[in-house]
This record gives sequence, structure tokens and C-alpha cells, in this order.
Amino acid sequence: MTAENARRAAAITMNTLIPLGSLGAIAGVVWWASGLNKTVEAHSIELVAVKAAQREHEKVQAAKLDSMIEVLGQIKTDLAVIKARLR
Repeated sequence: MTAENARRAAAITMNTLIPLGSLGAIAGVVWWASGLNKTVEAHSIELVAVKAAQREHEKVQAAKLDSMIEVLGQIKTDLAVIKARLR
């Protein structure tokens, strides 16, 4: 093989391998991004579920607080009645 033939072979090889390597890199990025997209989607679904559970918990806590306020109002009324009787 002459030096010119070796140079041509090297040029052909580089012109073939570099694009193939680029395609491989692009395919790798696409594969990684698709996995990342699935991960983000799973986390989004999980976040929605957590927020829904949090809202439900807040509703329960608000109901408990309303109940406690009602009981305290009744206690206040009862104490006012007792105070009036003691006079």
C-alpha cells in the first residue's frame, strides 16, 4: 500500500467513523432523554398524588379545627351560664 493509498484509506475511515460515532452519540442522548422523560413523568405523577393527599389532610385538619372551635364556643356559653348562676 502506498502512502497515498494509506492516506485515502484513513480519510475514508475517518469520514465513515466520525459520522457513525456522531450518530451513536445522538442515539445515546435520545435514549438517555427518553429515560429521563419517563423519570420526570413518574415524579410528576407522584407529586400530583402527594399534593392530593396533602389537600385531603388539610381538609381533615380544618374539620377538626372547626369542631374544636365549636366545642370551645359551647364551653364559653356554659361558663357564662355558671357565672350568672353564681351571682
